[in-house]
Amino acid sequence: MKKIVILGAGGQGAPGASVASRLKLADEIVLADANEDLCRKVAAKVGDPALRTATVNASDVSALAELFRGASAVINLINPLFNPQVMQACLAANAHYVDTSIGSTMDLDLMASDNSISRMAHGKELHLNKEFKEKGLTCLIGCGSSPGLTNIVGRYLCDKLDTLEAVKFTFGRRSLVEDNPDAPWTPTWLPIRSLWGYTVKPYTYKNGAFEENERFSGYEEHVFHQPVGGVPLTLHHHPEQFSFPYFSKKPISYCDFKFHIDPRVRTFIANGLTDPTRRVRVGDVEVCPRDVLLQMTRQPVGGFFTETEESASKPLTGLCGAGAEVTGTKDGHYFRYNATFDPTFYSNAEERVALFRTFGSSTVYVCLPAIVGAVMCAEGKADKGVIGSECLNPVHFLKQMGDFGLPLRLYETRTSVSAVS
Repeated sequence: MKKIVILGAGGQGAPGASVASRLKLADEIVLADANEDLCRKVAAKVGDPALRTATVNASDVSALAELFRGASAVINLINPLFNPQVMQACLAANAHYVDTSIGSTMDLDLMASDNSISRMAHGKELHLNKEFKEKGLTCLIGCGSSPGLTNIVGRYLCDKLDTLEAVKFTFGRRSLVEDNPDAPWTPTWLPIRSLWGYTVKPYTYKNGAFEENERFSGYEEHVFHQPVGGVPLTLHHHPEQFSFPYFSKKPISYCDFKFHIDPRVRTFIANGLTDPTRRVRVGDVEVCPRDVLLQMTRQPVGGFFTETEESASKPLTGLCGAGAEVTGTKDGHYFRYNATFDPTFYSNAEERVALFRTFGSSTVYVCLPAIVGAVMCAEGKADKGVIGSECLNPVHFLKQMGDFGLPLRLYETRTSVSAVS
């Protein structure tokens, strides 16, 4: 590629710039953010003459389009609230679009506005789908870790079956250290989106309709591959249970997503600290408790600048597992396929050090799948229009990851059910 733009220099944009540089992804790599100083710090650490920085306002479609002009693809790693503007700019600049988090709403009622999730829930055409198709461009949404790799793995399993019954997605983290009650809440994603994801009531897909569930319902002790093992999970709001039934070419009867429980966020919710509409009076000032909480929460960007080979070699503090379970039939027989993987791409300190040596950062679990998706778009290996990551050929996607030096280990099992008479 001649030019690629990475929008956002934060927790995933900074590692993304490093990955793109190490892979020599394009003759020109543009890292753009509203924070000029942050961009310069990232560029200084990456140290690649092919990487240049730009300052841009993500709400200014004209300025974005000018920046994107000549780019093969734009990888959007900023707050998803700006997704519509970035998509419009990509259309104007004739560039493929990739993001990692579906949705442009922060409503606690997911169906309150005409957003991507509500359109999927009602089976409507997604915004700008027709426009991207007419221009021969791909708008790839939700191509990170989860959503993203989870959908790819789900599609990989679904392709093994003739008919589908249920598709269930899971993502869990198990701590390896004793919980410190004095430790602050430190989300690895945008704090406001992390908080919102727990606060929104989760939906499940059942027989063509979506059902709302209570927060932290559907508890199970889910067993991932070793050394992750068992992790308590509950139903959680995420794009997978919306996008997979929407984009799947085979009918599905049931789909859900379960996530690990964050006890601190559960306490925040119980104490009314996560409602964006709530106001309380403190002395002579009226404040929103959620705004105060978010103001005091650490942003996840700093790790890129402080990580070294020595810090990457320290013992892990937690292990993550993610995956999909698919049930259905093949040649008239009923099967259950399950596949899990390490969403961080490492399960020990040695593997984390190897990631750091290869990409200049070990925190590449979101940006690297997005980069793989961008390459597939640029090479014409993706359908045109607005598509989800489950629309990509999973074998091609996983092969491209391997070609980039990061083959994904899948821990796959198959169970068959038969009647003996």
